[in-house]
Amino acid sequence: MTDRRTLLAGAGLAGLAALPLAARAGAAGAAAGPDYYRLFIDVIRAWKSHDIEAVLAHMAEDVEWYSFVGAPPTIGRDKVRAQLGQLAAKRSAEEWRIFHHAVNGTRLFVEGVDAYTDDAGHRIAVPYAGVIEYRDRLITSWRDYFDLGTMNRMKAGEPVPAAIEPLVSRDGEP
Repeated sequence: MTDRRTLLAGAGLAGLAALPLAARAGAAGAAAGPDYYRLFIDVIRAWKSHDIEAVLAHMAEDVEWYSFVGAPPTIGRDKVRAQLGQLAAKRSAEEWRIFHHAVNGTRLFVEGVDAYTDDAGHRIAVPYAGVIEYRDRLITSWRDYFDLGTMNRMKAGEPVPAAIEPLVSRDGEP
């Protein structure tokens, strides 16, 4: 049976095998490139104040955004700008948070909650997952996954369902 030390040695990383896991992750991450999660947290902070230009500064000119999977994508920074303007006009009290994330190459996976107050005064809090892809530190592709039916029921005035309240009430970042 092959153990991790043998695998690391075969990959030319024998010295890492003796290090604690946290130190190995730090050593491997040092050459990994940009911190895509931190870049995305900057996007969230900008959106919380509806600073659309600051959000767009993190996107490539040819960005492809699926605001929810199932709808056609919005392609290009100018079209994303228009769509974000429409969203911002209907939302306040942004509480967008990320609970967990993982990075694979230039792809960031996030789990969180999109929570806000809509223009009718309803509390909206929807669990979601997103996949964000980067090129040269800019978002090139962004896909959001959430239950549109649940969101639409909240927009119609229904409260956050008791079954998902524990999911949306967790602490997250930022």
